Amino acid sequence: MSSTESTVTRSFRISEQAFKILQEDAERHNISVNTLVNHIINYYVNFERYAKSMHIVKLPSQLLKYLLEVIQDSLIIKIGQASGENIAESYILVKFGSLSLEHVINHLRELSSYGYLFEYNEVDSPEKKTISLVHHLGYKGSLLLAHYVQSIFNRVNIHPFFNITENAVIIDIFKEQRKLL
Repeated sequence: MSSTESTVTRSFRISEQAFKILQEDAERHNISVNTLVNHIINYYVNFERYAKSMHIVKLPSQLLKYLLEVIQDSLIIKIGQASGENIAESYILVKFGSLSLEHVINHLRELSSYGYLFEYNEVDSPEKKTISLVHHLGYKGSLLLAHYVQSIFNRVNIHPFFNITENAVIIDIFKEQRKLL
């Protein structure tokens, strides 16, 4: 929720046990229960309701890393490309109604904020926008993510430069391609 977004005041009844857990988690994260509940609601509104419609399965990242370690690089590239072209595009269309560079970038932000797939960072300069996706999936995870993201960018006719490391994918979108931003 942005600081300029208006809010509404509503009352909800929840179980005492659920409230105690919310209080404990809020204290552990040094935030108010209200902030925590807003985060939970935003998670549902911005991600979970769409994830359910796409039958997204949640699994520990370490399990994904183990699976990737036994798959050949060429197959990981094909899986990344197919996932970007089909799954990501469908998700973006369901959520935003159209495929655009702005919606692709918002999708990546939400995969970070709500899907916990990677940490998202973005730096804007006059020459380029640099997006960093930092994760714990190893080199093969970077390979999968790079081809997933590249396929989505291809669908909006943007062809950024990718730098793949052991635990990060760095994406540079140069100014001449950013006219759509």
